[in-house]
Amino acid sequence: MDQTSSQIERRSELESPFGEQPLDATAVENCADRLSRLTERMMSFLQTHLSRLQDAALAMDAFSQQMAEFEVKSEEFHQRQADWEQQKERENTQMAEDARLLSQAWDRIEMERRENLTMGSAIEMSVMDAPVDQTVSLREEKPAQPSLTDTDLFDLGIPTLTQTPAMEFQQLRREIRQHSQRKR
Repeated sequence: MDQTSSQIERRSELESPFGEQPLDATAVENCADRLSRLTERMMSFLQTHLSRLQDAALAMDAFSQQMAEFEVKSEEFHQRQADWEQQKERENTQMAEDARLLSQAWDRIEMERRENLTMGSAIEMSVMDAPVDQTVSLREEKPAQPSLTDTDLFDLGIPTLTQTPAMEFQQLRREIRQHSQRKR
């Protein structure tokens, strides 16, 4: 085996890359030019791909930064949305409580009005049934109510009402009840 490997080494030292032709200077120059062009092409190829890889690495870094910013903004958005939902829930609860309180207040007002109407009709009935000398004293207990006509109101600069206060009261009461029923 030593003899075979030494023969191969000797043969490769003696053989030229140009085959069996004898070595000449132009052939060596041509080979050197081809190797130089090949080296330049390889360098150009490697430079191109190296710059592409560097650009891709920069793009990956930029993308990573954008993703981090997106995550931060997404977290902020979700936090704001949760805060908004909590605020909305608090406001809905407050509106429901306000509607309940308003409904109770209107019920009390209506009850007081009924009581006043019953008391007023009871006073009027007692005035009719009472003897003459008591009638004067009962009428004095009832406060006098001034009467203003539309002309008097217009002279004072107060616009006349197209709806009576009782109608407005009933309308407002209906609206409050409808609102409270919708909230339930």
